[in-house]
Amino acid sequence: MEALIDQPGPIEVRTVGADWEANLSGLLNIKDPKAVQAGLTKRKEPIQIYTHVVRHPTQGFFLVDTGVSRRFVKDPAGAGVGWVLRKYGGIEKMRPQQSTAEIIEAEGVPLKGVFMTHIHLDHVSGFPDIPKDVPVYTGAHEAQARLFLNLIAQGTNNHLLDGRPALQELQFTNDPDGRFDGVNDVFGDGSFFAILTPGHTAERRRARNLPGRAGTQPQQSARLDGAEPTAPEHGRETGSPALSPGTCRSRSRRRAWQTKGIGPS
Repeated sequence: MEALIDQPGPIEVRTVGADWEANLSGLLNIKDPKAVQAGLTKRKEPIQIYTHVVRHPTQGFFLVDTGVSRRFVKDPAGAGVGWVLRKYGGIEKMRPQQSTAEIIEAEGVPLKGVFMTHIHLDHVSGFPDIPKDVPVYTGAHEAQARLFLNLIAQGTNNHLLDGRPALQELQFTNDPDGRFDGVNDVFGDGSFFAILTPGHTAERRRARNLPGRAGTQPQQSARLDGAEPTAPEHGRETGSPALSPGTCRSRSRRRAWQTKGIGPS
């Protein structure tokens, strides 16, 4: 994989952001000696919620995370958000540049799937705009109730996922070079890789887009190309899985991205 990263690949990637704000204590440990020395204290921090539009020349159009639905912001109760998150989650402060519905409409082709870095409020906020029949790919064990952020978020996630196909779990193989906790190739052509990066959640993943392949492998380990598989506050919790975008090989150049841990979700 590393040998491919600097080579141009066939995938096109576009990143769309939404303005938001989060508690700084949810983004970093303000009790760390270095944070204390820097004088960092509790405050609201302007941040971005990202979704990444991934276009594969033969597999189609996918999203990494869901973006933000305007309906989710304007009518969170109608979208299925629990009352605690409605009151304390800061949903009304989400300001999408382009809603998820607008992103999908602009592509002009059906959405083939959504790769979830992990299932927190700011990553599922576009689900009201995602067609119910679109497959959703997550990290291993992400769907287990004990691994959701907490019971408050679980009810919201359950509602947003209700009526959708069963979550497809992405499986990882060991990195032969030992540089990463796990690596996965979604499309089987070396254009897009998912890299396991535990920390924010236990199976958080980072996607690298390389020439001809995508970086995650769907559920029960079936690959998207049909081949046999190879084998507390946001930003502070441990113990739940996730997939987090990292670097990607597009047609023109290597791209890198990292989703920010944001919000109380």
